[in-house]
Amino acid sequence: MKWEPFDWKILEKTRLSVIQNGLRSPMTQQMLRFIFTADLMIPQVIQQLTDFLLPPSQQPLFLKAWQRLCDLECAKPRQQNDPLYGIQTPILMGQGQYEDGNVQAAFAPAVLQFSQMLALQALLTLHEPGKFYMFTDIQQNLHEPYAQFIDRLYKAIANHPDMDGPMKQKMFNLLAFENANEKTKRVLGHMPKYSEVADMLELVERTQQVNNAAYIAAAVQGAVALLIPKEQKLKGGKKAKRCFKCGKSGHLKAQCKAVSQNQATGQAKWCVLCKKAMHNTAECCKAGNEAVSVKIPHAMMRTQGAWPVMAQPQMPQTYLTPSALPQVPLTPPAQTQVPLTCTAPPLTGVPEWTWKQQ
Repeated sequence: MKWEPFDWKILEKTRLSVIQNGLRSPMTQQMLRFIFTADLMIPQVIQQLTDFLLPPSQQPLFLKAWQRLCDLECAKPRQQNDPLYGIQTPILMGQGQYEDGNVQAAFAPAVLQFSQMLALQALLTLHEPGKFYMFTDIQQNLHEPYAQFIDRLYKAIANHPDMDGPMKQKMFNLLAFENANEKTKRVLGHMPKYSEVADMLELVERTQQVNNAAYIAAAVQGAVALLIPKEQKLKGGKKAKRCFKCGKSGHLKAQCKAVSQNQATGQAKWCVLCKKAMHNTAECCKAGNEAVSVKIPHAMMRTQGAWPVMAQPQMPQTYLTPSALPQVPLTPPAQTQVPLTCTAPPLTGVPEWTWKQQ
């Protein structure tokens, strides 16, 4: 048997884990199990190790729990061929006449291994001071992720000292649904009762992925809609409204507030196609009028609206303006008085005294 000192880095990290996370944390318990199972330790070394790891308030509690476990094991009957036959509590704890380290080093390996196993069991069952294990009060917040809520719930249930493994698992599965918020309960409501927590986490994660995909699609659709010009957007299967006066989309000519060229120069309007003074020829929306707009060279006037100019040769067209029309005085002709006479032949077969010329 070869005796070697402990690795100081491992002890320092274990002590830091005890201070920050407590004895009930999975990380601390794994480190303690490694220390107590990697090598054989005599009872004197076990007491020195616990004095280094535990605060002063927990050291007497550890010794009491260790002694209680040793008394229970020593009270069990054993056969004479058993390596632990005749074992006593002072031997397992290194007290009394067995307090010297050299005497403890002469113990059988089975005795030393049994002693440190009981010490580890007593160390893992210690209560942490100032901590309450009210796992039933742990509720999922409104915007808290479900996985984060499960982590808090599992930690609270796993640290409870008065529950065994199967009982902890049942409470964990039950409270994973009961203590969730209303949004998560609506998602988990389709699952069978007492489902596993792993299935709940998978369902909530898939639902969250679907919601994220829908949110991203809506955001992309809104961003693309801003890049599409208003002229290309369809409204009820038709193109957007376009004004025949200014050529802009979004309103009709009757709603246009732009000042025309004639209004700016004070000239009168006249259309040679429809013979009306309500608009100019270039603004006429009569069918067949494909004249290029005077004010808007890039548009043509049609019944459907101002369309882009096609790449076709255009024949020069001339129109008469009101100034080029002959000035004819609009005076009514002289009226003459024509006497009205009524001369009708006399009726035949009628007596002469009944008919007289008027």
